[in-house]
Amino acid sequence: MNDDYFANKQRNIVKRSARCTTRNTWYRYGNNFYIFVQRGVNWVVAQRICVSAGGSLVSLRSAGEENFVKRLTKNRPAWIGLSDAQKPGQWFWKGGTCYRYTNWCRGEPSNNAKEACAVMNVSSAKC
Repeated sequence: MNDDYFANKQRNIVKRSARCTTRNTWYRYGNNFYIFVQRGVNWVVAQRICVSAGGSLVSLRSAGEENFVKRLTKNRPAWIGLSDAQKPGQWFWKGGTCYRYTNWCRGEPSNNAKEACAVMNVSSAKC
């Protein structure tokens, strides 16, 4: 989605493989820990926040993980770690992994308006 549009609306979902000691509450799903950070920032700053917390923006691997993250965010819009910034039209998870699990709204990811970053829970369909 367009960074300018979401700059003051987005939240971040941090995913990490080991629990760290912070004042925030981390939630476990499988072997990973998650936290929902509610700050109005763009995708790049969101990723920096996640890295400073010891993780990365979330990369969704299954319907179960997606449903867990949706419950964590209470279905609010949130940046995820998917981007086509490396090569327009070729979407990769943060770290370069191709995405295999998909539950996109129709026509997404679209790269409309030169979008290079992905956000979840935008439409009423919450896809």
